[in-house]
Amino acid sequence: MKIWEPDFTSEESYTKARFQDISQVRNVKLTLPTSLRGEFPQVKLVVESDHPPTDYFTCGPMHVVSARLMDALTSQRGVQAEFFPIEIEQAGRAYTATIYYCLHVLDRADCFDFEQSKYSVDEDGSVDEIERLVLDESETLGHELFRVAHIDFPILCASEQLAHRVAVDGFTGMRFFEPSELKW
Repeated sequence: MKIWEPDFTSEESYTKARFQDISQVRNVKLTLPTSLRGEFPQVKLVVESDHPPTDYFTCGPMHVVSARLMDALTSQRGVQAEFFPIEIEQAGRAYTATIYYCLHVLDRADCFDFEQSKYSVDEDGSVDEIERLVLDESETLGHELFRVAHIDFPILCASEQLAHRVAVDGFTGMRFFEPSELKW
């Protein structure tokens, strides 16, 4: 299993974007594993990067994927996610070279190892900072694309098979790494 996050290693590998109107998503539960069908609003993101958007990027808590990456994810058996079309604007114009979608991951794995991980908690007992993340891989079997349950961090994980496929197919904008490398 691998952690999936935006690739911040260079300007070209990262897409910087903002919501045109943040109020559009203020009450949308983007990090919860409940369906947003019928609730997802029309959303426009403004890409601030000078290069074309990558296949994957984030805007706040929203995961954004290109149509090509969406097709790869939907063809992967076991992926439990919803995709909602969003509008992209760049340099004051609609960006139409590629269609983009909000990726809403519905799957959760109860895999956070509270005994082996090194973390702190806030005043209400929620995990606040993670110094060393340890995930129980036996609890991730059968999960292809998922978030870690019972913590408020939007940690996105992929199976080894899915991470390999995405990397080999040349998708841009994300990197995969071992859970032990995560610092939050």
